[in-house]
Amino acid sequence: MAIVIGGREIELKGARSCSWLDGTVPRVTDRTERTRRVRAIVLHTHEGTATGSIKPDRIADDRTARSLARYQSSTTRTVSWDYTVGRDGVVLAQSDPAVEYTWHATSWNAISIGIELVQDPDGALYDAQLDALVSLVDTLTREFRIQRQIPWRDGAPMLGVIYRADEAGTLRGSDCVGVFAHCNNTRNRGRGDPGPAPFYALHEAGYELFDFAVGEDSKQWRNRQVRMGVKGDGLPLDATCDALARAGHPHGLWVERPYDR
Repeated sequence: MAIVIGGREIELKGARSCSWLDGTVPRVTDRTERTRRVRAIVLHTHEGTATGSIKPDRIADDRTARSLARYQSSTTRTVSWDYTVGRDGVVLAQSDPAVEYTWHATSWNAISIGIELVQDPDGALYDAQLDALVSLVDTLTREFRIQRQIPWRDGAPMLGVIYRADEAGTLRGSDCVGVFAHCNNTRNRGRGDPGPAPFYALHEAGYELFDFAVGEDSKQWRNRQVRMGVKGDGLPLDATCDALARAGHPHGLWVERPYDR
């Protein structure tokens, strides 16, 4: 079983997955043709409650995850996301994000991929679920050449609206690249969407930490771009990824993860 990117079935390393191709889950109905480069991944939690609690092991069979997967393909609400990560550590793939985008983060939809994490009613997540999330994000960043970086300040994830990322602002994420929380781009959701646990997991995986509110990411990338002879615009997109690949960085990504080579 695999996820689907650009019509290709891709196995997740270190995680179980399934998609609409194997009849396990339906394909999303709320979707739009993708015409812009994917530059961000947006993390969501379905309860929107941040307790920071992480439970060991996994749930044997997360029926809530499958119920959410069916819901987003049947509800009359205009809402959808690309992947659901269950508490059993299974990734449910319901779209092909290379050819279509889902409706999960308003003005960010066209440039992002949406991942929904299933929570316990008290907001808790599971170890196996976070392991699956990291595997999924590793794969997506590799396939779409999204630099592995997350918003961070004073030793902790940034879990409030970032001006550059605000869906109602002037920039609306146009100069943001990386993995973000839904609460980074909207005031309609609290700090519990998704809470700190997913970002601590990505931090442990070696993702770079930047204070996006003060442009630490842009400053660092401008310095790197100048050294590589690339236009120093602070946006690590295709030209920067190409230069990194020529310099020996697998897939043009600064941070290397298992299975990149």
